[in-house]
Amino acid sequence: MSHNFFTKILWQDFLSLIYPEICVHCGDNLLKNESYLCTICLTSLPVTKYAQEHEQAFFNYFSYLPKVSAAIAYLHFREGGVAQSLLHKLKYKGQPALAVMLGTYFGRHLMRHGHLEADYLLPIPMHPEKERKRGYNQSHEICKGLSAVLNIPIKEQFLVRISDPKTQATSRVVDRWRQLENVYLVEQVNLLKGKSVIIVDDVVTTGATMSTICELLSPYVQRIIILAAVTGK
Repeated sequence: MSHNFFTKILWQDFLSLIYPEICVHCGDNLLKNESYLCTICLTSLPVTKYAQEHEQAFFNYFSYLPKVSAAIAYLHFREGGVAQSLLHKLKYKGQPALAVMLGTYFGRHLMRHGHLEADYLLPIPMHPEKERKRGYNQSHEICKGLSAVLNIPIKEQFLVRISDPKTQATSRVVDRWRQLENVYLVEQVNLLKGKSVIIVDDVVTTGATMSTICELLSPYVQRIIILAAVTGK
């Protein structure tokens, strides 16, 4: 091995002593084989049972929607828990790679319970101005991890966000639904005809956004699967 290789390793080890990488949840220093989460926090991820065939609780929230054949969430949201820490870091701390990692874990989890078949992964779009400020769309980054595992291509051009309502987390559900009217647009519908799609979001709370997207897509697609990295449901 070259001298430059060993120099690089020594430099990385030196930097890790001065600026150690820490777990995004508990704050403990990470070991060399750990990334973003320490082993203890990784093994304590609040993984749901929604990928299991007999578990329909999450799907029941969307079962009334035409064309929706499955709905699976990966992690349960708990106040102060690991999932909350992950969401906070990937949404507000400029860490898109964390979202990719989360998507990869999610994809592996899905593969353990049976491979999902679809033509496209469709990330929930952000308003362009908001995405520019953040630097990335976390749902798209999660899709990257899912795509690498499930071998399903990502398509962003079909869903477009055209407005940015000032929805508050404390708003009543009916108000949130009204605020989402005319927010999203489906484009290139001819390319969606007869296709099976997976809609991906980072977190599902009321389900209003996901339901709106499903209703917009249902006239054009053959089948819809809903995936959420985290849910409070």
